Amino acid sequence: GDHRHGRMVHLQRFLQALHGPMPGPRQVLVERAFRALGGALGDEDSVVNPATLKQNFCAEAHPLVVKGEMDAGVLLGEFLDTFSLLAHVRGGCQNGEVAFSDFMAYYEVVSSLVESDALFDILMHRLWPIDAQTQEIPPDSPTRSPSKRERWAAPVFDAGDQAVPRQRPCAAAVTALPPESHRRFSRTVPPVSLSPEKNGTGSAMTRSSIVFSESFSGELSAMLERLRASLSRRGLKAWRTLSERFQQYDNKKNGGIMRGDWQRVHRTMGLGLSPEEQEAVFKSFAQGRRDGSMDYCACLRAVRGPLAERRTALVGRLFDELREGGDIVPGAVLKARFDARSTPMCALGSRDAASERADFEGAVDYFSGDGGLDAQSFTDFFTMLSSAYPEEDEFKLMTTTAFGIHGASIGGC
Repeated sequence: GDHRHGRMVHLQRFLQALHGPMPGPRQVLVERAFRALGGALGDEDSVVNPATLKQNFCAEAHPLVVKGEMDAGVLLGEFLDTFSLLAHVRGGCQNGEVAFSDFMAYYEVVSSLVESDALFDILMHRLWPIDAQTQEIPPDSPTRSPSKRERWAAPVFDAGDQAVPRQRPCAAAVTALPPESHRRFSRTVPPVSLSPEKNGTGSAMTRSSIVFSESFSGELSAMLERLRASLSRRGLKAWRTLSERFQQYDNKKNGGIMRGDWQRVHRTMGLGLSPEEQEAVFKSFAQGRRDGSMDYCACLRAVRGPLAERRTALVGRLFDELREGGDIVPGAVLKARFDARSTPMCALGSRDAASERADFEGAVDYFSGDGGLDAQSFTDFFTMLSSAYPEEDEFKLMTTTAFGIHGASIGGC
């Protein structure tokens, strides 16, 4: 067309109109990624070398690669080809270097293809080195943790004294991400109550006043880790069921369960310990009890384990957000603010939102009772939830985006 008669279309303005504005929280993630690559925001002369872009792009962590649906090398090639093509079309990457405007233009396209804020968050955290721990420890430090690429390429991660396979949903529970033109940026991607119960007995999580050491023998730690892994694969519903079974067989209502009942609970739930290991766990938590029963409150605390400092900070911020000036978070508020579509499982296409919401609300109803969750019970609840999310980016979503919270990060999360 003739530009003198208004028939020419400005390409960049057309692309921006086509893709629409990027939401603020997503812009923050793109900015953090560019800074992690060595770029400086606000400096028009600040650029990143393409080799740095390639070196830091962690294709191994992409959800499709993790699920075995795509090869990391192929995905990296597609990323580089797509980035280069867009730069050529819009006339970017002057002098062969990547400016922030080039990086942002690419992610404006990506953002338009990813409907879920949760999935976009996961992609940015996994593909780029924007988590704090990768920036704070020198590469030659003897205490350096594995790089993001090394960690995601490895088939296992360390947990206590045992190597535990990286947790993924079972094959039967995984649904394929729906196909898109940009497939790699697919859009798809109680109980022992924590509060006093109606009958006046305390929660199995908090009723015992005994303080137990966090330190266990190597063998017992391995058994507790297997129990934790068995429960975490099934989510909050499994923690609720175990708590209910313990209370069901607590005939004296004193926080104890006899050997035969412990074996029965283990068998019906399929917790995965051998008979010898079941006996070892029973004896460990029966010490000092005159009636010969196992202190299942202490056992549950030990299986749940402590919550890492960074995660504790995220949980604390969420508690302050939801308590609305009071001392507790009402169960109704926790359920109302929960957006199942923004959870990692739903964002990655591993679970449907209805099932995720049903399990979460059932657990909240059980563990909050008629009142709500105070600060300690709230932390205990999210510690159980934490066991299902070994990756920091996934747990961060469960305490931020899943409840409509965006903003400054905590501890690099």
